[in-house]
Amino acid sequence: MTPTKEPEIDATAGKNAEPRRLLFLDGMRGVAAIYVVCSHLIPAAGARLPDDLRFLTNWANFGHYGVGVFIVLSGFVLMMPVAATTSVTMPGGWLSYFKRRARRLLPPYYAALALCVAFSVFGQHGGGFITLINHIRDGALVPFIVLVNNLIAPPAGFQSSSILWSVATEWQIYILFPVLLLPTLRVAGPLGMVIAGFAVGCFPLTFQNHFGAYPGLFALGCIAALTVGGHGRYAALRVRVPWGTLASAMIAIWLAVCFAGGQKWYVMDPLLGLTTAVCIIWLAGHSHSGHAGKPDLIRQVLEARPVLLLGTISYSLYITHMILGVKALWFLKTHTFQGLAPLAITWVAVIPAIIMFAIVFHIIFERPFLPAHYRQLQRELLTSTPKAA
Repeated sequence: MTPTKEPEIDATAGKNAEPRRLLFLDGMRGVAAIYVVCSHLIPAAGARLPDDLRFLTNWANFGHYGVGVFIVLSGFVLMMPVAATTSVTMPGGWLSYFKRRARRLLPPYYAALALCVAFSVFGQHGGGFITLINHIRDGALVPFIVLVNNLIAPPAGFQSSSILWSVATEWQIYILFPVLLLPTLRVAGPLGMVIAGFAVGCFPLTFQNHFGAYPGLFALGCIAALTVGGHGRYAALRVRVPWGTLASAMIAIWLAVCFAGGQKWYVMDPLLGLTTAVCIIWLAGHSHSGHAGKPDLIRQVLEARPVLLLGTISYSLYITHMILGVKALWFLKTHTFQGLAPLAITWVAVIPAIIMFAIVFHIIFERPFLPAHYRQLQRELLTSTPKAA
């Protein structure tokens, strides 16, 4: 999950133009977040459905790719302020960058980890405290604390913490960004940066396949940022390529391969990353090329108020949804509901409860660490039409 939000402005609007927030990025986060939630709940809730009704759940079998979309968005957002400089350097320096990333990512993460531990205790049917003590004694929680838990299997009984692997992956990519990806970009260009990203992601595959293509996907997001907000040949590329046509073709190809049974990460993840990057470039072009008054259907959906609100809580929603989700799935499994009842309960009660829980968590543990301008955007979402942040 990518809680990277503060630099999302139109860097191509001109020196004297009012910067305009690329609202669709939050919309993409909102859609990806709720899809990941559905992917963890809907197939399990519909596990007892007959084969002729599996279409009601099969659409939610691809939650892994929602994480890939988040990673591409992260690369785009973190690269935008770098792309706006002629020297391709991070404004404010890397120490300031790491401080901002730590403040944005870690407090909600540790709060969610504490809740996962607490809920896991109550889920052990009387043996939870003994299990927790054993895990602490064995050091099983240390990888979660130092953010290397993506390289190991989660402790038994800690199902609610299983989604936290992607936060560790994100943090590791934050480190790779200034250490590997940007230096490679300066030496070998955009293609070299993408190759380096995918190459470094191959090593941890021998552990748990929880790193994989993600550095490469992050690099593809960086390339999208260079195209949208960069100078020189990047600016020329921004206007010469028919990004709308290309985006439509990429989406069609990815969906065709996906539903045809394509499950190999080294095919599907890079294809997804490239498709997402192209879509971002296309939508960013619409955000500052005269389409602002009449947004296309996709932008209307992504910039709708409910979707944007989901986007603002997307990090909290992602890292907390399995806390209640594990309990809900256990309840549905241990009760003999028939037919469509488990799915109906999931849609009507479980998912709304998870969203409400995420909102409360966001207010307490995430919102205090947001930049002031982002808190202002949230207020605008609740009271009026969003403007430049």
